[in-house]
Amino acid sequence: MKSAYSPYRHSRLEGRSVRNPNSVTSTRFSRKGTYLFATVLSVAMVFAFCVDFVLQGQRFPTKYIDVVGDHAKSTTDQIVKAVAEVSTGNILLVDIAKAAEAAQSFSWVEKATIRRKWPDTLEVQINTRKVQARWGEDEYLDQFGTPFTMPIEVTQKLPMLSGPRSAAPEILEAYDSWKEPAKKVGLEIKSIKLSGRGSWEVHVSPLGSTGTLEQVASEPAPIKVIMGSTEVKDRSNRFLKLYADIFRPVSEMVATVDLRYRDGVSVTWKGTPPQIHGTQTILNTENIKS
Repeated sequence: MKSAYSPYRHSRLEGRSVRNPNSVTSTRFSRKGTYLFATVLSVAMVFAFCVDFVLQGQRFPTKYIDVVGDHAKSTTDQIVKAVAEVSTGNILLVDIAKAAEAAQSFSWVEKATIRRKWPDTLEVQINTRKVQARWGEDEYLDQFGTPFTMPIEVTQKLPMLSGPRSAAPEILEAYDSWKEPAKKVGLEIKSIKLSGRGSWEVHVSPLGSTGTLEQVASEPAPIKVIMGSTEVKDRSNRFLKLYADIFRPVSEMVATVDLRYRDGVSVTWKGTPPQIHGTQTILNTENIKS
């Protein structure tokens, strides 16, 4: 029977150094952590140096501003000057939002987008407002009914719209809704005016006259149509029917058509009233409504 105590086994262990396996693992992790920390610190220092080097004001200055888009070429210098005033120094430090705001400071610019082109150029993309009509004497309306000015004169023929500034979108909407029905009976809308009291006045001419402002100026005076401030849609439809049935053959002689009557219209002629269907034209002038 073996004894629980063995001197031999004990003597073999004497004088030997046994390493703790836990201490070996701890040492390995400690060395790896030191190496990792040193590596991260080195990379961070190099990165910080590079960033500091690149972002110094005297390096990579903004030298050029390219303007692209659908703007008039004569306006390029204006845009460049506006953007340059807020885009000096290092190109990476330029405030892109502020530069875009400077480009959009012109009322005819709908949107400006700016991007950097390495190493020294800012590219400005310009989208201009689309002219839909003239507004008053010196302005225009875009597709949203927003009044704006243009840096150059627009020579194409456009309808003239006017009225309270806050009503510009409503007036443009009225023009868009009336122009196609008018075209079907051979008319085009020259102008629409909305008074401060809400009264509508429209000027129309027979279709066929197109061209520049100079050509339009030589055309016969358009027909003035007074619609008033109530039942405007019904009155406009009534006028178009009257024009198609009665006025079209003698349109050049019609000066004014006043639709503010309950049972008829009032017509002012250029000269002697014409004979229509063999009889003198008689129109009711009673019961006027606004």
